[in-house]
Amino acid sequence: MKILHHLLLSILFTSSFLWVTAKPLTVFFGTGGRGAEGIYQATFNPANGKFTPAELAAKIGSPGFLALHPNGKIL
Repeated sequence: MKILHHLLLSILFTSSFLWVTAKPLTVFFGTGGRGAEGIYQATFNPANGKFTPAELAAKIGSPGFLALHPNGKIL
């Protein structure tokens, strides 16, 4: 959970300029280590700076790098 906490904080700080838009953003993050299951998904609300609880999006072993295809359909 410590890794998850650090990842969410990193996303929040790097996305802090997005507070001007009210459109919620979908965020994905990979986890590794003991108890990690793969890629998680959450929604970030820039209006209040809060994330929804993270949910498992894909079971995969230690995803170290994530990239979204320009078409927005493939992670």
